[in-house]
Amino acid sequence: MLQLEEIVSFIWRTVSETLGVHSGAIFVRSSDDAGYVAIYPALAAGLELKSSHPLVLAMREDPRRVHSRYDFDADRGSASAGSDQARGWREFEGMQLLVPLAVRNELIRFGALGRKESGAFFSIDDVDFLRALGNQSAVSIANALAYGEIRKLNAVLEERVAQRTAELSQSNSELQLSLGQLERAYGDLQRSQESLVRAERMAALGRLAAGIAHEINTPLGASMTSIELLRGLVAEYISSAGDDNVSVADHREIATEMASLLETTRAWLEKAGAQIRSFKLHTRALQSAEEREFAILQTINEVALLLSHRLRLSQSTLAVKSGAGDPILYGDPGKLGQVLTNLISNAIDAHLEAKRGGEISIDVSSDGESLMLKVTDHGNGIPEARVDRIFDEFYSSKPLGEGTGLGLPISRDIISNFFAGSISVDSAPGEGSTFTVRIPLRDRRQTSLPAVA
Repeated sequence: MLQLEEIVSFIWRTVSETLGVHSGAIFVRSSDDAGYVAIYPALAAGLELKSSHPLVLAMREDPRRVHSRYDFDADRGSASAGSDQARGWREFEGMQLLVPLAVRNELIRFGALGRKESGAFFSIDDVDFLRALGNQSAVSIANALAYGEIRKLNAVLEERVAQRTAELSQSNSELQLSLGQLERAYGDLQRSQESLVRAERMAALGRLAAGIAHEINTPLGASMTSIELLRGLVAEYISSAGDDNVSVADHREIATEMASLLETTRAWLEKAGAQIRSFKLHTRALQSAEEREFAILQTINEVALLLSHRLRLSQSTLAVKSGAGDPILYGDPGKLGQVLTNLISNAIDAHLEAKRGGEISIDVSSDGESLMLKVTDHGNGIPEARVDRIFDEFYSSKPLGEGTGLGLPISRDIISNFFAGSISVDSAPGEGSTFTVRIPLRDRRQTSLPAVA
């Protein structure tokens, strides 16, 4: 069950990573309803807005809307109401948007966002995203509160069963009702977690998009240069046709240059195509399984292409060694590619944190029954106290805003649910970490594993 602190932390990380907003705060209603106090992040703790503040009144009146500094004067109402909101925004200097978190139209929390780091204005899509995030977050908060109440109720019921055996039938009935409420709350939580998993996948793809754009733009730019040179040679060839001063050898030289440029252009375009294919490997939906036989080393190469830009920026290299030849697996290569992308990305982050590049190695081996993939980095390693928690959902050892705590849990679930395998880690502080993926060997003649949502 998600705790309120985890939900609040996730909301802030999601807004920060998706919209590039690093200034602002999340406010919670005080116990006496006297106002709303900032609780996150720590730098904003203590900031307070009274319940009588014009902006609080506006959010309570319309808790389903994202309120903006730039549209308060468009609100319906008297001129004095508009003036009060204008004064409220002036008092709330630096904030651009207010995102209410309401349960049954009751304002329990709200988020205040400053400007984007890029300086860009918030778009309609940004507002729609924040409205959807606010609605989903409010549901998650309500679920967390309901879950706490249910736990208290169960404790009371257990005490009554022990003290009043004569009322066992009635107590059992109340317990069944409580369990029904718990199941409904758990169902709501599962749907919320599925949404968070999809958000993590989209965030990861967004982080890779910049590198992919660079890797594709380079060969496309080179291809355009070659085409321009080829156009000049074509024009030269046309103008020389019928010219007695141009020999056969000259024509052959022009044709040779044209052929060379065509070959260069083809090579650059093939490189761009390879980048697109590697990106497509990671854009399949998490719930859609495409099981087939595939080569492990080819999947690793596609992931290496996808992450080549980040590898260069971190001054890291990827070394692949296979003691099992070119092994073939049966399953969904896209899902295994997602796992490898996460593990290699974490290795790159470890090198960046240690402020040193180096070699990231992937060792492929087999014992005849299982295939082992070992991904090793030479970063700072994982402290012993954190090793047992790195596969917990929403736990991240990275600085705030740089990790969602979902990458490793999702990777573990993919290996377990879709490949019947396991994933483990060995880490030595100051020396680095090794993640080992073990996958049982099977083929298409064996019963396929069920896709697990």
